[in-house]
Parts: sequence; structure tokens; C-alpha cells
Amino acid sequence: NWVILGHSYAFMMSSVGDQSYLLELIKRRGFSLVSNAYSSVDSFFTLSGFLVSYLLLKQLTKRGHLTVTQWIAFYFHRYVRLTAPYLMMILLEGFLYRYMVSGPFSVDATTVTLHDTCKKDWWTNLLYINNVVPWSPTSATCLAQTGTLPMICSSSL
Repeated sequence: NWVILGHSYAFMMSSVGDQSYLLELIKRRGFSLVSNAYSSVDSFFTLSGFLVSYLLLKQLTKRGHLTVTQWIAFYFHRYVRLTAPYLMMILLEGFLYRYMVSGPFSVDATTVTLHDTCKKDWWTNLLYINNVVPWSPTSATCLAQTGTLPMICSSSL
């Protein structure tokens, strides 16, 4: 999908030593789909909002109103549905990745930093506050590719 394609190129190009190849890619006409993939995150965010709104309005028209218990069940279901695969990714990429990979680049500085950051701040990811706590301009994140999840969760409140 477009989001994954754009992020894959962004992460790959940040680790490539010779940036001149990137300049050659940008000149290609078809590469505009990749370079404009950042707008796909906004599209995904918008579609997610419309889908949650549609499902919520469908429940409201069916029942007339939602009780406090139904609101709590709605958010709990959403939390569990998002957190199960998210927790698996934190476990795999943050903790087990360095033990599953072998080769000349298996334990480089990025992997060690990622492991240390996940070890220290994993709880902020599970509460979906990792874009706020602990925040500093130089702080590393446990899973950079999941930066929009806290925004999606907080916007549905």
C-alpha cells in the first residue's frame, strides 16, 4: 500500500550512504508517487475518522443513544483491537529483533538505540501517549513507524 511504500523508501534512503542515487530517483516521473506518499498518511487518517464516525453513528441510529457502559465498551474494544498487534510489534522489533537477525549489520547502533528506547519507554506506546511523553527534539522513539497511532486514538476521544 502507498503508506508502506513511502515509509519504506524514507527509512531506506536515510540509511543509504550515497545520496546521489536519491537525486537520480527524484528525477524519474514515476517516483512522484513515492515522494508524495506522505499525503497518504493524511488520507489514511481521514478515512479512519470517517469509518469510526460511521460505525458510531450506525450504533446511535440503531439504539437511539449510548449508555456510559456502551461508550466504555466501544473504547475498550478499540483499544484491544489496536493494542494486540502493536504490542507484538514492540516485542518483535524492540526486544527480539537483535536476537533474530545475523550478519554484518545485525547489531549496529540503530538496533541498540531502538532496544534501549523500547526497554525504557514501552509503556508510553501501550497508553498511546508516545508522541507526548517523554518528548524532546532529540528523543528517539520505540517504533517510529507507529507515530500516527496516538493521534488516531486521541482524536477518537
